[in-house]
Amino acid sequence: MNFHTDAIGLIRQNVKSMEPMGKYGLRFFLETANAEFPYALAEYRAMILKAKDNPNEMGYDGIGTGPFKLVEIDNARQFRAIRNDSYWMTGPYLDELRGVIAIGNAAINGFRAGQLNAVWNIDPGQIGQYEEAGGEIHASPAGDQFWLVLPKNLDFPWNDQRVRKAMSLAIDRKAINRIVYNDPDGWTGNDTHMTGVNKEFLPRPVERDLDQARALLAEAGYGEGVTLPAMVFCPSFPEEPRIYPIVSESLAEVGIKLDFQERPCDGFSPFTSAVNKPIGRPRRNLVGPRNPFINLSRASSRNAAEPGGWSGPGSERYDALVLQAVGTVDEAKRLERYQEAQRILQDEVPGIMLGGRRNMVAHAANVKNARSHSQNWSSRFEYIWIDA
Repeated sequence: MNFHTDAIGLIRQNVKSMEPMGKYGLRFFLETANAEFPYALAEYRAMILKAKDNPNEMGYDGIGTGPFKLVEIDNARQFRAIRNDSYWMTGPYLDELRGVIAIGNAAINGFRAGQLNAVWNIDPGQIGQYEEAGGEIHASPAGDQFWLVLPKNLDFPWNDQRVRKAMSLAIDRKAINRIVYNDPDGWTGNDTHMTGVNKEFLPRPVERDLDQARALLAEAGYGEGVTLPAMVFCPSFPEEPRIYPIVSESLAEVGIKLDFQERPCDGFSPFTSAVNKPIGRPRRNLVGPRNPFINLSRASSRNAAEPGGWSGPGSERYDALVLQAVGTVDEAKRLERYQEAQRILQDEVPGIMLGGRRNMVAHAANVKNARSHSQNWSSRFEYIWIDA
C-alpha cells in the first residue's frame, strides 16, 4: 500500500503489512492496537485507493460509489454533477448538482439574484444580509480552524518556549469569537488540533493573562518587547482578514509585534513550502475536526510541518502518549492519556490554535435539509431536495 505523501506519520507507522481479501477486501496487520483505525482509513490523506505502479497516478479513477457523478469540472471555478442512479444508499433526491466558487460579496449578490440557492462557508459578518434576502442559516458546532505554524529550526525568538507561551497567553481569542463570530460564549482553541466538539477536548487552564505573558517575555530576555517574523495566510474563509488584526493587536499589548501578510490562495501551499523544507514558512494552516488520534497525530514530530520542527523530551513523550492512548481498550484510561498529551502541547506550545470557528450554510427557504458539517468536506448533498 502506498500512503499519500502527506499522510500522517503515526498512521503510516502503525501499519505493519496488508493482505488482499477478494476483489474489494483488504486485511491490515498493525504494529500495535489502534482503537480508532477505521476512522484513520476515512481520513482523506490515508484513504484506500486502487493500486497503481506509479503512485502519482493513483486516485484518478474508482468504482463509482458516490451519490453523484461528475460530468464537468473546472478546479478554478465550478463543477457539475448528475445523480448516480446506482447509489447504494438512500437518495440522492436532486437530479443535478452545480457548484461554483464564490465568496464574500460575490456570494451574497449571487444569492440575492437567485443565481445561487445555497452558499456554504458564508461570511459570518453577512448572516443578516442572507436573512434579509430570505435565506435560512444552519451552523455546525465547529469547523475548520486556524493553526499558527511556528518554525523552530531557524533563529527565531519563538524558539524559546517562554515566548511561545507568552504569545498564547496574550492572544485574545474571546475577542475573535465576539467580534468576528458574534459568539462570545463559544469555545476557544487549546493549542492542540482538537476542537470543542471532541469530548476529549481539554480547555487551556488559563484563557488569557497579560501579566504572566509579560513576565515570560522578560525571563526570555524580551522585557522591552520583541518583533517576530511575519506570518502568511490566504483567505480560505471570508472572515480571515478580520481575524488577524485582532491577533496582532492583542499581542501588541504585551510588546509582541507580529504582522500577518495576505497571499493569494492560488499557489499558497507551494509558496509556503518552497523554503525551509520540510517545515516551510511561518503561516496559518487549516485544521478540520477529526477523531482524537487523527487530531493529535498532526502535532507529532513525524509530521514535521505543523509542529514546526518541535523536538526534545516533550515531543518524544507526546508521541508515546498518543500511541499508547489509541491502543488503550479502556475508554476512561484512553481519555486520561489523550488529555495528558494535550497538557504537553499546552505547556510546550509547538503551535497556536485560535479556534472557535463554525462552518455555516445559508440556503433559500425552498431548499430543504441543507446542513453544514463541522468537517467542511463532509457536508452531504444526497439528502437535499427542493420544494416546488
